[in-house]
This record gives sequence, structure tokens and C-alpha cells, in this order.
Amino acid sequence: MEGAHRLDEAAIRARVQVSRSGAGLPLPVGQSLCSGIVCLRVPAAEDLEFIRRMWADVETMEPVGGPVVLSPEEGVRWYRRWVDPGSADRAYWLVTCEGRPVGEISFRCFDPVARAGMLNVKIVAWERGRGHARQAVRAVLRYFFEDLGGTQMNDDVALSNGAGQSLMLSEGFTRDTTATGVCRLYLTRRQWEVRQSAR
Repeated sequence: MEGAHRLDEAAIRARVQVSRSGAGLPLPVGQSLCSGIVCLRVPAAEDLEFIRRMWADVETMEPVGGPVVLSPEEGVRWYRRWVDPGSADRAYWLVTCEGRPVGEISFRCFDPVARAGMLNVKIVAWERGRGHARQAVRAVLRYFFEDLGGTQMNDDVALSNGAGQSLMLSEGFTRDTTATGVCRLYLTRRQWEVRQSAR
């Protein structure tokens, strides 16, 4: 039992060291996080076809400002910037359920000093209403606060996106009432820890 205790302490020290150093970004292709019914997977280049189709879908993109149509070349440039080789200020995953992609989740603007980031989550229109977004948000928040040592996750949600606002508020985010033109939400590490201890 004493050996197991020492091993746990070593694992905790290693996690704290990784969190303080900011190690972990950019994420390797194929890295995954799982929560409930979903797994999040850093996409391979072959996944660009799904990503481009999702972004071009009018119904999927309507709540976040409308479709974004990328040419194959633009898709490759986006992939290089966000995934491989990626950047130390962002992370991107496909949200999958039973092996099939159903959406995306990411954060950007990660500052290694302030340790804050800006969240984005999107589920394709034909897969909504099944809890995928909620489980994806929980997995990313756990990674962000526990593994990266994040201090605050922010999310700007369109004023017309009531479902997105509801989801984030139900996951503990607080609305910044000083923001105009957007529903600005934030979740601090302390708020997240309090919610985790209550679960």
C-alpha cells in the first residue's frame, strides 16, 4: 500500500509539472479523450473531408454565423495551422460517437502565462439533441483545467444561439454582462473545481 501511495504522489507531481510547463500543445494526431458517449480525437488529414462538409452545411453552421466553404487547398492550410504541425496556442478534436464523427470541439488563444483559452463546440445538425456537445465540453474542460493547468475558459456565443448559451450555462459558465453584441461566457478553474466536487 505504501508503494502505491508513493506512485500516486509521483504521478501527481508529474501532472503538476506538465501543467506548469505548458507541455501538451500542440496535440499529436490521433490523441483522444473520452467522456460518456463520445470520444474526442485529434483528426488525421483524411478527416478534412468531414470537416469541410460540416462547415459547408447551412443548418449546422447557421447558429454560429453561417457556412464556411473551404477549397481542398484552404482545408490543408487550415489543417496545418490547427492540427499538424499545429500551434502551442490551440487544440482541435473531432467529436466522435461509436466511431463516426459528429462534430468538433476546440480551444484557441491559449496563453501560457494567463493560461486562459477560448472554447468552440459544434455538432452537425443531423446529430444534435443526443448529448454529444455536453460530453465533449466536459472532456475538454477536464483536459484544460487538469492537464494544461488552465485558469479560465471563455466562450463567445451568438446572441441568437439560445441552445449554445443554455448548454454552457448549464455546465457552470457565467455570463459577462458587460459584453455587447455577443453572449460572452467564462468558467474559472475554481468554478469548475466546485462543480466537480459536487458531482
